[in-house]
Amino acid sequence: MDDKTTQTDLDPLYDSPEKLRVKQAQLRLGAAGESGVPIPKPEAEKQRRTHFEGSYQNSLFSSAGSLGRPAWSDSMGGRAVIRLISRGIVGAAFFTLAARHARVQLADYNPQKIDRSKPLQWIAKTFDVTFGKAISGTTRGVSRLAGLSEAQVERNAWNAVNFRTKIYTHSKDGLLGAAGSPKNGRSLGAEMTAISFDFAMMSIGDAMTRNFIQMLDPNIKKTWWLNDQGEIAGVGDNRHFSASKWIQSTGRAAWRILSKNQGEDWAVSLPYVYQMRLQRHVMTRLMEHDLKGSKLFFDNALNGAAYKVNNAGQIIGDYNLAGAADLHARFVGYNVYTLMFREGYDTVANKLKQWKESGYQVTPHLPAHPLQSLGHGLNNTVRYVIKSTIKANMYMNPAVIPFWLMRVPSSKWRGSLINAEIGKGENAIASHISFDERVARRSAEMNVPEAEMRKRMVVDKDGATILNYNTNRDKITPYEIGKPQPDHMWFGNQKVTNPMKGLNTPYDSNAYAHYEPGVSSSFSKALNPIGKFSYWLGGKATRLAEALPESGLKRLIGMNEANPLLHDAAGRERFMRTMVDASLAYTPYFYTKTELGLRVDDTPSTGGRGKMDTAIYGLMDNLAALKFRSAGRSIKEMWHLSTHVNHDPILREGEVIKDEPVKKMSDMPQTTIQAEGRIHQVPVELSREEKAALPKAQEQDRQWSQMITQNGLSDKLIAPTTHTRH
Repeated sequence: MDDKTTQTDLDPLYDSPEKLRVKQAQLRLGAAGESGVPIPKPEAEKQRRTHFEGSYQNSLFSSAGSLGRPAWSDSMGGRAVIRLISRGIVGAAFFTLAARHARVQLADYNPQKIDRSKPLQWIAKTFDVTFGKAISGTTRGVSRLAGLSEAQVERNAWNAVNFRTKIYTHSKDGLLGAAGSPKNGRSLGAEMTAISFDFAMMSIGDAMTRNFIQMLDPNIKKTWWLNDQGEIAGVGDNRHFSASKWIQSTGRAAWRILSKNQGEDWAVSLPYVYQMRLQRHVMTRLMEHDLKGSKLFFDNALNGAAYKVNNAGQIIGDYNLAGAADLHARFVGYNVYTLMFREGYDTVANKLKQWKESGYQVTPHLPAHPLQSLGHGLNNTVRYVIKSTIKANMYMNPAVIPFWLMRVPSSKWRGSLINAEIGKGENAIASHISFDERVARRSAEMNVPEAEMRKRMVVDKDGATILNYNTNRDKITPYEIGKPQPDHMWFGNQKVTNPMKGLNTPYDSNAYAHYEPGVSSSFSKALNPIGKFSYWLGGKATRLAEALPESGLKRLIGMNEANPLLHDAAGRERFMRTMVDASLAYTPYFYTKTELGLRVDDTPSTGGRGKMDTAIYGLMDNLAALKFRSAGRSIKEMWHLSTHVNHDPILREGEVIKDEPVKKMSDMPQTTIQAEGRIHQVPVELSREEKAALPKAQEQDRQWSQMITQNGLSDKLIAPTTHTRH
């Protein structure tokens, strides 16, 4: 190709993708402009940008800038900086505060008698009354149909809506389960609230910050700045502030944040809690050797940070590998649900918009064959779920790796010691006094006979004796904030040396002295430097917090979870370390997920299928029909769609100001041009037989394409559909 390549040389219908990319490169690098006249490289760089619209974008960033005035979020680097602020600082702070207050508000939650002064208990109660009663009632019915005894029926109904029953702790006595044993764990409502509230608050903080940053971006047009004609002001126009437009825009943004950005976290909590239960059950079967005592670390949400110790009190391993596998499966599944929520949200929004445009007309349509329609609907639902699962896995499997790489090792400082030589595991208790003395002290505190208190403090469950006296003061952790490590720990009444006593930090290499050899130990050692860095940075952040002047902020972050009225240095250290850990884990994870998702999901926000959806459905149909050759072409198309895309997609959220009539063609492997109700597709991946079967009308399409390109339609008018948040 010579240096005088012009726009009219592009033939998007019959040029191969490689040939199109070569021709486009000539234009992008400034070899020639649309009229054949050389253009400066900076201007060519501005024209490289591609506008995207899709289901995911309105969960990511606000309206994009124009081609000549790119917004801060129009580049990968710009989005990285925005995410660093919105997720790494504000989002992490919201997440940490929410997690802390959730633990305080849900402490001792009892569905039969809630504390009306705590809003989160109202939310948990709502979930228990709705979902909990429905699920337990269904379980009772199924159990009775199976002919089980009434006692077993009630036990199954109780188990169906109670979670983390192997924490073996309850801070108030007297709560009994269906079998009359201490009611450990938490109800379905408490579980859903606890795992969703911190995520939801992180989403709110992140979305608010992104909207505020883009409000400051001078390259994004604002609906509340109007010109002299009362239209949205452009570059060089006189600007007049419209309070009503600003209120409307702010209201729409607030509704979007509450209903969609954080709404997805609440919407998916029900399937998510049952997924966690199922996958942990499966994991304990598949990883039996590495997961001895795993129920304790799973139920305490330690992200694999707990240490395994033997009866002699030696650290023989940890649960880092299991924690990484658990987090990986959890977050992939979570994002399958959120993907379907966002697409469902957009579908409802589009239907409401169409209903409004039709004058709110109601035209009921009854199917001719209800059973046939029901079968068709079930078939489409199954296909949609499978398609969504495939698509979410395409971007989530690589995106979640940076998350657990940071999250697992950085959690070590708040882990526990678990005796792996006992079948179900036994939590270690650090103390300078014997178990008998602790029973006596607790008995005096509660004014309960020692014999009764001994029964309450030790729970015999599933063949393992678990000490049921586990507070912040007496639970041994690799690093007990604000307190020196005691000399000894206890397994029941057995007193052994505390293995953490001689270690400087949880990341001290001496901790590996007695590790059992194997993949799990090697994995832990490889991740240890990452955790060590997070721990070091958390220490720096703690010193910064201590240097703050006395203020409401300092008291807020210094709240003691055991006593919310107390504000101390230990509370500040726990807050800062938790926030740093969340920032280091969630920021690269969300950024990676965004960038990969934008290249995988092109579902249009206006409804219908994107190219990726079509390719995935094609793969499913070809596999079902045993057309493996065609299935291979579908896989190849999916690969091209997810990799051959402009590296600077422009994302849109909320109100989109379409001030640029010109859009640029990306280097996708196929190009779609829509006109006069017809769709014309480039036959890139068609077989020889399929090409021969193309309608003769395609020659007219080629002439149509050449005609419009010769009449000034640049390649920016030939735009792909888009791409993918949470």
